Amino acid sequence: MKPPRARYPATVRRGTVDVGVWDEVFISGEYAAPSAASSPRYIVDAGANIGLTSIFYAIAFPEATIIAIEPAEENWDLLQRNASAYPKIKPTLAALWPTTTRVNIANPTDASVSFFCSESTGDGTVQTVTVPELMQQHEMPHIDILKVDVEGAEKAIFSAAAPWIGKVRRFAIEFHDRKVPGCRASFEAVVPPSTSECIRKGQTDHITMKSESIPLNSYP
Repeated sequence: MKPPRARYPATVRRGTVDVGVWDEVFISGEYAAPSAASSPRYIVDAGANIGLTSIFYAIAFPEATIIAIEPAEENWDLLQRNASAYPKIKPTLAALWPTTTRVNIANPTDASVSFFCSESTGDGTVQTVTVPELMQQHEMPHIDILKVDVEGAEKAIFSAAAPWIGKVRRFAIEFHDRKVPGCRASFEAVVPPSTSECIRKGQTDHITMKSESIPLNSYP
């Protein structure tokens, strides 16, 4: 299937939730980002799945470096394949987490878009990565867009975000309070609503720091 405005097709697993994700990303434009005087240079896609949102960003912002983070081996091969046509997408097999450790996929039999990670008392199978580590590894002085769809892990991530949160200009977050109560409160503790503006598209909150505030486009 070829995304709108794309030169290359992307692969989805027919008869799976991939088709619904395709519609969210490319038909509904759920991840259409706020426009700005200058295009984003650094984007982090946490919970990249098979890479459709990363491709959306790569088409909209061809000069941006996009770090696509995905913890599940089930999605990893397809993420790599879909990203291969876009050299600015950097796939990373890891789970975004507040600390450097190893975790496990807690629900490996669920739908591929619903995987979430949990810490284990033993050796985990998935390496984690923190936001500061990503910024250092990829030489990012800031993050223009931090997209987070991590099935409840956002609560832990933002609970430890005070040291780096000021380096993020915009967020695209799906909060999972029904799965893990306190997700939104964790974010708002470090980004109070009074300091930001929020526009919801579908299940995703687009949150812009007021110093970066600009209108939301339907499709960049």
